[in-house]
Amino acid sequence: MTSLPNQLLHHAYSPQRYDPNRVWAGNLSVCTEGEWHSPVLTRLHLQEGERRTVCVRAELYLADVDPGGVAQSIDARVWSDVNDRGDLDDRGVYQPGGGNFVAATAVEGRIGCSPNHILFESVPIEVTRTGVYHATYYFFVDGKSASDPSKRWVSINDISHNRDCQIVVSPRSVEACPSIIEVCAMKVGAREDASGFLSGTLPEVAARLSLMQSDVIYLPSFFEPGFGDLHSGKDVRKGTLGSVYAVRDFFRIDPALVGDPNESRLDRRPRPPR
Repeated sequence: MTSLPNQLLHHAYSPQRYDPNRVWAGNLSVCTEGEWHSPVLTRLHLQEGERRTVCVRAELYLADVDPGGVAQSIDARVWSDVNDRGDLDDRGVYQPGGGNFVAATAVEGRIGCSPNHILFESVPIEVTRTGVYHATYYFFVDGKSASDPSKRWVSINDISHNRDCQIVVSPRSVEACPSIIEVCAMKVGAREDASGFLSGTLPEVAARLSLMQSDVIYLPSFFEPGFGDLHSGKDVRKGTLGSVYAVRDFFRIDPALVGDPNESRLDRRPRPPR
């Protein structure tokens, strides 16, 4: 007889058709030297001959099960192409590396959403080469040996909308160089409610600055978008039509990006007395 965890993970749903109220997986994060980073970007710097390690975490939610009772029966592993840069084939076309799998196990940790969330953490993955690498999770529930070819591992990307962790490893010599990251303010904190789409805001960007591992934040056009004139129909935008710089006024920030007009939210540092 199929157990409930096995039924939920392997039989009840097809890839990318899981009911998030019953089965969900996500909250990927990468740890370097005791600090956990967003899966969007984890940066490391290596000297010649230096070795460092990373660990990868993820959460799995299964409804109507005792997480303490099933956690140890869930097999988890992490795929990563760390140190495997890939190579050019005979035609000069780049072929990505195949990567490797490492073990992951359920661990104790603070899960704020629900007690049915199970936290998994991989064994340390050694990093010895510079490059741009990725990592993601796979799960299985059946008690079979990890080497059994009949095991049908389920990718975390098939359970929920996730993207692979990105790990950028650079030479130590570039650590002192300024770095830049592009951030679209409209997407930071964006959400939907009964009224429709709600844009992200500049205050929400400011609140996340400490999480952005960069010296310079580049914001694509944050001006109010232009539209056709209501009376003449003439396009009142400046810049090339279709460009992110096609805006109504280069001296006016899009009100949707401002959010609360109280400017103190943008900078919480105490102001000097006048």
